[in-house]
Amino acid sequence: MRQTGDYLTPHRPDGTPRFEKPLLTYWVLVMSYAVLGVNTIATRLPFLLAGCGVLWLTYRLALHFIQDPSVGLLSAAILVAHPVMFLSSIRSLPDILLTFFLLLSVDGLLSLIAEQRRDGSAYWAAYLGTGLAVATL
Repeated sequence: MRQTGDYLTPHRPDGTPRFEKPLLTYWVLVMSYAVLGVNTIATRLPFLLAGCGVLWLTYRLALHFIQDPSVGLLSAAILVAHPVMFLSSIRSLPDILLTFFLLLSVDGLLSLIAEQRRDGSAYWAAYLGTGLAVATL
């Protein structure tokens, strides 16, 4: 995408179109390459950050439901020990982005419905999370 300047059609090195991953995943990688250069760290860092976001949102959601910080920590600890979560975070898999955006949407919706919080951050989390989750399908 960076070589051709075409940010709507990803291409393989031989020039044929490549549509194996969702377009949002390619955009995340292109932004990371623009900031950090084309290297392994730039490829994996956005997904590691998304994995950290999943852990943080898991903790927040446990606090929403149970309202006990120890349950939130236990939930995050169980999640970080799960092999699929670990492997999705260290590889460039769009599944971790989908999980992050879905949890962001659930957090926003739960804030709107259960907590009756009507500030902009709850609406942004609910609707932006949903839209970005759909874009990673």
